[in-house]
Amino acid sequence: MCIMNSDFEDSNVGSTCNASTINRMFYFELFMVALGVFLGMFAYEFLKSYFLPELTIWQSHFITIAFSTIMATLAAYIILKRRNHFTEEITKKRDDYKSALDKLELSEKKFQEVFNHANDMISLNSLKNGLLGNFIEVNEVCMEKLGYTRDEFLKMKPQDIIAPDKQLKIAEITAKLIKERKIDLETVILSKDGKRIPVEINNCIFTLHGEEVVIAVSRDITERKQAEEEIKQSLEEKELLLKEVHHRVKNNLAIISSLLNLQSYNVKDEKARDSFREIQNRTRSMALIHEKLYKSTDLKRINFGEYISTISTELFRTYADPARVKLKTNVEDIYLDINTAIPLGLIINEIITNSFKHAFPGAREGEIQIDFHKKDHHYEFQVKDNGVGFPDDLDFKNTDTLGLQLVNSLTQQIDGEIFLENDHGTQFTIKFQE
Repeated sequence: MCIMNSDFEDSNVGSTCNASTINRMFYFELFMVALGVFLGMFAYEFLKSYFLPELTIWQSHFITIAFSTIMATLAAYIILKRRNHFTEEITKKRDDYKSALDKLELSEKKFQEVFNHANDMISLNSLKNGLLGNFIEVNEVCMEKLGYTRDEFLKMKPQDIIAPDKQLKIAEITAKLIKERKIDLETVILSKDGKRIPVEINNCIFTLHGEEVVIAVSRDITERKQAEEEIKQSLEEKELLLKEVHHRVKNNLAIISSLLNLQSYNVKDEKARDSFREIQNRTRSMALIHEKLYKSTDLKRINFGEYISTISTELFRTYADPARVKLKTNVEDIYLDINTAIPLGLIINEIITNSFKHAFPGAREGEIQIDFHKKDHHYEFQVKDNGVGFPDDLDFKNTDTLGLQLVNSLTQQIDGEIFLENDHGTQFTIKFQE
């Protein structure tokens, strides 16, 4: 990063210009003198032959000298004019050159200032035969951050300052750099005293004086890494806390379900006991969602297809006779947000419970089919049975039954639509978007 020597260049160019000019002036003057002598002799012979044939030898010499003097004077005048012209030309070229040199020096100084006082470490490396060579130049930030002198740097390669545990990727990174001409990466470098410094490096290949070199701009990201680690720890703490919340909610709902179960033993009325059981199942449907959130890596979304399989199996064991009723599920692994999952879980609990309890009275046999899929831009949940079906005169959207009231209310809560088909059994279809 050194600028060229101004004095040397100036004297070199001046010497070249002076030598060239002196050579031209010497040959021009020699030519003019020879021309003057030739013209003087020519004038003498011409006058002697045609106008003054009787001239004495002294008169002839005088005329020759006179003509030669006149021509020499004329030559001297022309030479002086030419010399002034050349002098002005040389002066102008020297002035232009010095001006250009001053601008170059100013530009070089500006570049040096930017190069050395940038916030980031900047270095140049040679690139030969696909391998990174020695440092060609480093800025002052490199020397301050890593503790090496410039002379020490010029004897080193990038491999000498990269942490040992990051060395294995150097060949791979260099090959990618040569292919793509530029590459960004994160690594760890070591200072002279062994301190590890995480850096983000922007590498680029360009041609300098006919040779390919690599310029690397390295930014110390120690503070950013520390902040990322703090955020990571904070996030882990919050995830742990949220898991604990889900776990406690699940346990509290399980306690409520157990209390309802114990209380139902003291209830003699069968309808009242069924009501206790329905409340218990609703509580269980919500507890199951919190249980799955507690076990999930995503604390806000659960695999709802898996949830449907679990809760339908539990309800089947509670209400159905496996010898008469078959359960089939066809569900996708679809993840839903907790705000959608809880109301939809209650809806599913009510509809499936209703099918198990009322679709196959007495010894009637049949099948319940549960489907859950994503279609285009919406989700579709469907429960279909081939049981006795709903009474024809029953409006399921306007009924005194608590279960159906819950289904309609919760469907509105998730901005969904519910449809009932009552041919050859009962089919509930709920369409919604998340």
